[in-house]
This record gives sequence, structure tokens and C-alpha cells, in this order.
Amino acid sequence: MQGAEMAEKIQIMGSTPVEEEPLYGLTYLPRKFKVAVAIPPSNDVDLFAHCAGFIAIIQNGKLLGFNVAVGGGLGFTHNNQKTHPRLADVIGFCKPGDAKYVCECILTVARDFGDRTGRKHARVKYTVEDYGPEWFKEQVEDRLGFKLEPAKPYKLEHRGDLHGWVKASDGTWSCGLLVPIGRVKESTRVCIRKIAEELKGKGGFRMTCNQSLVLENISEAKRPIIQKLLDEYQVMHSKETTVSGLRRNMVACSKLSFVAPA
Repeated sequence: MQGAEMAEKIQIMGSTPVEEEPLYGLTYLPRKFKVAVAIPPSNDVDLFAHCAGFIAIIQNGKLLGFNVAVGGGLGFTHNNQKTHPRLADVIGFCKPGDAKYVCECILTVARDFGDRTGRKHARVKYTVEDYGPEWFKEQVEDRLGFKLEPAKPYKLEHRGDLHGWVKASDGTWSCGLLVPIGRVKESTRVCIRKIAEELKGKGGFRMTCNQSLVLENISEAKRPIIQKLLDEYQVMHSKETTVSGLRRNMVACSKLSFVAPA
């Protein structure tokens, strides 16, 4: 082969080249790794039920940083006493620019010390419980190269989705829609399609942690048009139209037998 033919080389003999993922390494993680961010006073993500959680600390409209939580999870295996739900521990505070690196270090501690002998006991929460939150914090700090600051005061007052219209600081509007058990069907589907056609890319749709939908970046001029469509197709989007707390909090689940394998 000569010239351009040499530009593309194909391996025809020998072993497969080994590729190492920068964070996971060659062994990857013992189990899944879940991360959540909460902005007080809302805890719509159930922050303390995740492997790593970041609680935004905001003062006078400025983000100061995040309180860092580790070792949460709700899963367990029936008749296995080594498994159980656990709330995450808050281990300190980090600046906004350091949050990414803190999360990476939490992940690598889980990678290196997570239980690889028993899959049911391999989540980060068990590593934190077996070694202790203080030990886990020290491991994270060793990898960071600096100490986490003491956690700052915060208050989480509610969880769940906010329905109805809310005005943002930039003057645009968002509207939380209730999607019962996460299933968009019939008139709701038609309404959402018509809203998308009306917005023409100047707005957006965001799914929530509780299987509902938020219309976002709606201009003042578009709001009455969107409201008319919501009323016309009777899409639930306020306390008056969502009827009850039970209906507002319904979610669909694939059953414990499907959740456990994750």
C-alpha cells in the first residue's frame, strides 16, 4: 500500500487494544452511581436518596457553593439483612468550581472501595456505612488535595413538583403540568403538540423527577395563548385542576423485581 491507502490501518492480528475509561478505570463501578442537585427550599429530587448529592447554598441571589452529601439510597433486597435503605450524610461544603472534582472523587472512592464480592451490597451507601462517613470524607479530601469546608446552614421545606405558572427572574414564565403516572395521552398529547407548534422553538419542555412536565421560557406574549390551549384541552396544571394531593403525587413504578437489577 502506498500514499492514501496507508492512511487507514486495520488491525488483522494480535489482541484487542485495551481502552481504559478515565474515571471508571478498567474495572468500572461495582454498581450504579446516582447524583442529584437540590436548590433549597425545594427537595424535588429526594437528594438524600442518592449516592452523591449537592445542596446549593445561595445568598442574596449568588451561588456560594454546595453542601456535599454521600451514601444515600432507598433500595434493598427482601430477606437480605445486609441491604437496607439509607439517608445520605452531609460531609462538607465546596465552592461551585470544585463541585465537579468533588463528585469525581466520590465516584473514584466508590470505584476503589465498593464491595465487588456481593452485588446486593455494592452501592455507595454500603461503602459509607461500612467504613464510616468521616473515613469516606478523608478519602475524598486526599484525592482532592484540599479539605472540604464545614457544611453551611440550609433548609429543605418541601418536595414534589410545582404546578401552575411561575415567573422567573428574567421575566419569562414556566408552567408545571400534571402528567398522571407519567403517561402523556389523548387530549394532553394533542395540547402539548399544539403548544410546541405555537412556541416554534422559543420555549421548552422539561421532564420532572416525578414524571410530570414543565413548560419553560414562555414569554409574556405567549402566556395567554398557552393558557387558552391548556383550558381548551383541560390539561391539569394547577391546584384547582389537579383536584387532589393523591392525584398530584401518583407515579408509575416498574415494580421491585425490575428495580433491583439496576
